[in-house]
Amino acid sequence: MSFKHTSRFYLMILLQISTACCHQSLTDVQTLRNHQDKIPAKASEYLDPFENCTTMVFTVQNLTWGSLTKPTLGPIVLLSHAAYSVLIRGKALFHRFSLQRRRNSATHYWATFAIIPERSRFFPRNDLMRLPIFIDANYHSQYFVWMTTARLYVKMYLKRHDVLQGLGSREVILVDATNLTGEDTQLHMSYHNMYHVEKPPVGLETRSVDWYTIDCFPPSDCFYQLGVVGKNVSKLNKYFWDSKTRFSTDIASIRYLTGNFDHSRNYIRGVANLTNLIGFQAFWILQDVLVYDFTSVIPRYHVPRIKRLGTWSFKGFSFLLYDVQKYSFVSCYKTRSKFDVGYALISPFDVASWTYALTFLIIMVLVLTVIHNKPVSDDVLLMVGISLENSVLLSRKIYEATFRCDKHYLIGLYTIVAIWIIFVGTILTNWYKTWFTMEMIIPTIYHSPWTSVMDVEGVHILMPFFLLDAQGRDMPPKSDYLRYQNFYYEIFLQCGDIERQFTEYKRLAGYRKIAKSLFELLGHHLGQRYNSKLRKEGILPALASNKNLPYNKSVLQDFPIQPVEYNRGDSYGVVKTLSSCGKVALMETKENIIKMTKYLQCSKCFLNDNDKRIRFVSGDGDSFFSSFPGWTILSVRDSYVEKRLKVMISSGIWSHWEFLYKLWKPEKLRDHFANWTNPRVERVSKLDFSSKVITGFYVWGICLIMCVLILSAEVLKYCIMSGRNDWIHKLTKFLKKGQGLC
Repeated sequence: MSFKHTSRFYLMILLQISTACCHQSLTDVQTLRNHQDKIPAKASEYLDPFENCTTMVFTVQNLTWGSLTKPTLGPIVLLSHAAYSVLIRGKALFHRFSLQRRRNSATHYWATFAIIPERSRFFPRNDLMRLPIFIDANYHSQYFVWMTTARLYVKMYLKRHDVLQGLGSREVILVDATNLTGEDTQLHMSYHNMYHVEKPPVGLETRSVDWYTIDCFPPSDCFYQLGVVGKNVSKLNKYFWDSKTRFSTDIASIRYLTGNFDHSRNYIRGVANLTNLIGFQAFWILQDVLVYDFTSVIPRYHVPRIKRLGTWSFKGFSFLLYDVQKYSFVSCYKTRSKFDVGYALISPFDVASWTYALTFLIIMVLVLTVIHNKPVSDDVLLMVGISLENSVLLSRKIYEATFRCDKHYLIGLYTIVAIWIIFVGTILTNWYKTWFTMEMIIPTIYHSPWTSVMDVEGVHILMPFFLLDAQGRDMPPKSDYLRYQNFYYEIFLQCGDIERQFTEYKRLAGYRKIAKSLFELLGHHLGQRYNSKLRKEGILPALASNKNLPYNKSVLQDFPIQPVEYNRGDSYGVVKTLSSCGKVALMETKENIIKMTKYLQCSKCFLNDNDKRIRFVSGDGDSFFSSFPGWTILSVRDSYVEKRLKVMISSGIWSHWEFLYKLWKPEKLRDHFANWTNPRVERVSKLDFSSKVITGFYVWGICLIMCVLILSAEVLKYCIMSGRNDWIHKLTKFLKKGQGLC
């Protein structure tokens, strides 16, 4: 039996036992439930346009459908609304459908047929279409076919704001079951326009109706018309977006900026000064909509904030990655430099380069020693002299080779010496001198004994309140109790995510142990049991009745992570604590750490600009709190915000405006509240005796001393030799006289 005949046969049985209300009462729902009427068998033909869909048919009465044969294309499942009491205890039914690739090349859709759902006990609740027996509203590509005899009442029901909020990605189709009589071959459907605007603003040429009538035949044409209408309707979602960010006391929503949009630089900078980065992003995404006045339209969606990607998942939601958020640390604990004269002399080349150079030098010395048949020292002096560009090629004896007591001048020796002169004595030597000279102006690089701080035993970590919850920084001021509670709760959540990870990597396995200990300790203080149930016990319980209680800061003072804030007067003692150079570190975002420690750029060199010459060193090897922030976007058909956001990210527009926003409104770090504008320690003074400039003087001084010593040795040798010769001459003369006397 074909798919169409099978589906029609079983749906005829279903519709014959299904009854409906006849009266179009808009107020008395009980009348709709009690009045009964039979629906014609023609209703089964409405399954034909959805033959490639996975179809679920719901009726108000039970029906045994276990004997239904498997159709050739999309499966049909016959259920009743009473299944709600069973399905709610377990997983939703649609999770059990197989979505494996089929030979059918048609696009997969979900199709839900609700046969007179107004007669169920769940009507007229606003969450009727949110029941777990139906396909989840956030799943794309789904139709919800509502077959009813109370057409006017259903249309009034679908105008409710709460009902429209729950439609999600559904495309609602209304079929009037009272008009299925006669021999008309066409199918008559009404497509619901969930984005209908009754009074469009002035200047908007787009006109829409709340219901589109579709009369079609054959079924394939019906499905095509549904697709065309659905595509046009979905584009209207652009007028129903808003931002949760408040711009000012007078401007509560971005929609109040409508009608006054200006592309001038001053206007855009004024908008940036009114809001945060998320509000500025919403302004750019919705700029095409802000041309019109949509303040009378109730928004249904909100531009998402940037949040970290957690371990939980949302059905149907999409995620756009913003960045890989890495955190760095800064500390002066046992900071040291690798500077010494020897290191400065060998730093232009790495270990491999020096190894190759010494290896070739030894090979050349051995070759020349074998050929010359002279002491090794002579050939060593020759090769080193050529490398140092000294005049050691004055004698032709260096080209002599001794074979069988005979001396010969070999062309091979000329070639070997010439190659060494070109590649080592000229190119390599000048390369070394160039790199050495370039590095002379580079200040000393200091190093920390830590590559990460979370795995250091006994370390004390300072962390800004809203480091892990960036969106909390833009919220209205909270009491100390709530700020500390939110701070530790964010750490609690992230430690829980890390503790649930399974890995054999050594560092991550160590992080799991640390996260587990912090998770258990904070769970006790936050009033949470290990099964995630809340309780009112603890220092910062989530169920506390009074959130304005004063917070005792000494309670968690032994906790390894302490919250701080940058303010005037440094009330949290950030600089004082760090300057003690104890086992303490400040954890911040990587860019903020660079601003506070990069002392060569004097406009950003707050921490290292001190008279005590304390050197703060940063590190970015800690990945304990690393996260993936981004936009979790609600499932909306043909989402205007999602498309605009993807274009802004891929084209670089978002990076450009983010840079301008941070240039206009830089983040207020500790240097801002300390009124620090200019360096107290000059740049030149930082090129101290630890810099490489001094190494050049050291080398020059050492060479000068060696030259003086060699010159003194030569003079002394000459004097000694002259005195000795004179003494020998006199002695010889004296002895000759003595022989003459004899």
